[in-house]
Amino acid sequence: MPGAMCDSLLNLTLRHVIDHLEEYCNKNDNLLTLLPPGVKNKLLKACTVTSHYLNKGRVNLKHILPALLNYQTVAVDLTSVNAC
Repeated sequence: MPGAMCDSLLNLTLRHVIDHLEEYCNKNDNLLTLLPPGVKNKLLKACTVTSHYLNKGRVNLKHILPALLNYQTVAVDLTSVNAC
């Protein structure tokens, strides 16, 4: 099933990017801005639903939101993100 393999590869890639988010998202070289809107939305959802990455100080919210927000972003749920 080619569709299942592509989906699996996409999910593995997203997991890798999320696990190494601080390497892809910094104020000098934000590589997340280069991703297509659909991938940005999946990353945004994963990062805000599992706010571990944002709450543990690994990633600055000021850097990640501008990089991931795009014309296809409808809403962002930040209720699980600690403001401190």
